[in-house]
Amino acid sequence: MGNKRVLHNFILGVLVLVSFCAKTSRKDFLNGQWGNYDPSPPEIIAPKNNTDIVGISSSISLVWEARGGAVYYTVEIVKDDGSSDPFANSQNHIVEGSPFRVSGNENSLKIVVPEAFSYRWRVRASNSTENQYSEAGFNSFQDAVYVYCPASNSSCNEDTDGDGIEDTRGTKNRAFHTIKVALKKAQDLSLKVFVAKRDSSNSVPYKETIFLTSGDLLYGGYNNTTWQRSSGDYTKVESSSIAAITITGVTDQTIFEGFYVTSTATTSDNYVIFIQDSNANLLVKDNYLIASDGVTSNGIYVSSSNPMIEKNTIVAGSSSSTSIGIYNRYSSTTVRENNVYGGKGTSKSYAIYNGAASPLIEKNILHGGDSAGLSYGVYSNGSTSYPIIRENEITGGSAPTSYGVYNYSASGIISHNKIAGGLGNTYSHGIVMFESSAIIHQNLIHGGSSPTSDGINCWGSSCNILIFSNVFDGGSGGSRTSFVVSASGAEIANNIFFLNSGGFSARGIYESASTADPSSLKNNLIFIDGSVGLYLYYDEAVTALSDTTASTSAIEWSTSPSAGSVAGNITLKTGESKTNVFKYLPSEIVYTADGTDTNSTYDGNTSQIELASCANFQQNDYFEYLFDNIPRQITNDPSTSNCLIQFTPPLDYDFGKSVPIFLWDTVNTNYEKKYNLVSTSSAINAA
Repeated sequence: MGNKRVLHNFILGVLVLVSFCAKTSRKDFLNGQWGNYDPSPPEIIAPKNNTDIVGISSSISLVWEARGGAVYYTVEIVKDDGSSDPFANSQNHIVEGSPFRVSGNENSLKIVVPEAFSYRWRVRASNSTENQYSEAGFNSFQDAVYVYCPASNSSCNEDTDGDGIEDTRGTKNRAFHTIKVALKKAQDLSLKVFVAKRDSSNSVPYKETIFLTSGDLLYGGYNNTTWQRSSGDYTKVESSSIAAITITGVTDQTIFEGFYVTSTATTSDNYVIFIQDSNANLLVKDNYLIASDGVTSNGIYVSSSNPMIEKNTIVAGSSSSTSIGIYNRYSSTTVRENNVYGGKGTSKSYAIYNGAASPLIEKNILHGGDSAGLSYGVYSNGSTSYPIIRENEITGGSAPTSYGVYNYSASGIISHNKIAGGLGNTYSHGIVMFESSAIIHQNLIHGGSSPTSDGINCWGSSCNILIFSNVFDGGSGGSRTSFVVSASGAEIANNIFFLNSGGFSARGIYESASTADPSSLKNNLIFIDGSVGLYLYYDEAVTALSDTTASTSAIEWSTSPSAGSVAGNITLKTGESKTNVFKYLPSEIVYTADGTDTNSTYDGNTSQIELASCANFQQNDYFEYLFDNIPRQITNDPSTSNCLIQFTPPLDYDFGKSVPIFLWDTVNTNYEKKYNLVSTSSAINAA
């Protein structure tokens, strides 16, 4: 019985085979193409053409329709170079194992691609017509969408061949040509955007106006080959719009970093970056921003926002009225580690302007600019302004009247800064307080070099400020004062008021009105080094000007402050040896300026500076740039080089105009100890 069943099955199989063979050629039979097979290549199921896939580290499944009678499938994948046949170029074969042979029992293949490129893949069955494939492309992304428009491409269109179809994909090898398109793709895929420089010298900009919204992460400075970015590399962008970069409505992490942005707008008011209604999740970092000219020129304008602005170089323009590096309006911006130049507004220039704002301003280098009228390092306006200004290097600029810090009816805290009034040819002031309440402590304050220079000037109807543990240098003007007070209320404690020699009038503390008595004056040192017009404490209510070696409490006061409010102060008279008082003092303080060549420029960079006067600067002398406490030795003879001084070691960044430097002769000492009192002193002990 069993043998009959086996024979029956055998005969049945032969009959079926004969039936198929009657319809199949010998060649097709040997290739497994028997019966009603379909010679067309399998249809692709996934990924279909131009699919975006995020995550190259994960495997990608290639899926196609099964073909009856197929013994195997051939699957090939290559980098898509945008040509009509990327499979023909051997350099595109970068996927290990390709082409793959897949069993006819399977209709899918898992692969891992090596880079965030665009790819083409194709598939055919063993019984498909010879050299016939189904083909599709997909775009692989890891963490970013990429932008690169070669400098040779003047239009930067996404349609490179003019057929009306976009040819770019946003991948490393087929990067988008415009930032605008990349941002849209990145928003759809929740990715960053990396923008490469258009040429190696970064001389050709992307000519775009950029709009960022919440969640955008935009980074520049990349190399289009390696897609790496080195510190200090920027991608250049140029815009003629009112705002080159507009950022609004930020609530989630949003970043703008690594760009060199130039505004060429000719509108009345213009901005390199305009920020509105954004919270502290916005970070503007490590950019170089150059403002345009106009009636009001702004580097960064911040309105009703609390962004983080860090490590940028910001240069305001040469406006016909006002130029501003950073404008904070109704905002609590964090401004940290930036280098800001206030520009050349014909009326006013500001490194930072705060209008009813309470920013944190710390560790910046701020220069008020070169206005033809007024220049300010930091200006705060309005009773609701409460800036915290700390650990900055601030110079007021070189306008006829220049201010390091100016509070107009504003409050706040000013601490641990180095502040210089600037190079005004009329007035220069380290700090001005107009009807303001502020805490000023642990600053080094230099009045400037104008004909009239003050360390601090507190004026108006009230002067409710607390001043403690500062070092005041009234500056190098003809009339110089460490502290000018014209209203009552100031509390002054634990300060050093120092004025160097020179000029026709030098005052340690000057009451400019009979009602200007401080609330208290305790434990201060007032020292003036010079020979003419010297007043340790000038009290407007006293008939004779005060110049005494006795304790300040012995000076005749008006009705206030009350007994006990003046105590523990030390006043040192002209002629007292400085070495009996201070560990180190500069022999001269000067400002960088146009030299004797009168070429209307300041030739300052990392290895040389230009001075208007250099009579006391000698080869091998040392000087100190106010803001970094590093001794630098003069390596040339300034008298033979139009006051162009060369030095070593170099600076990390270029010298700015109207920046103070301290001359130390040939003594190379620890400059961190300047103005420190000596541990024992007959002069101090006697006082």
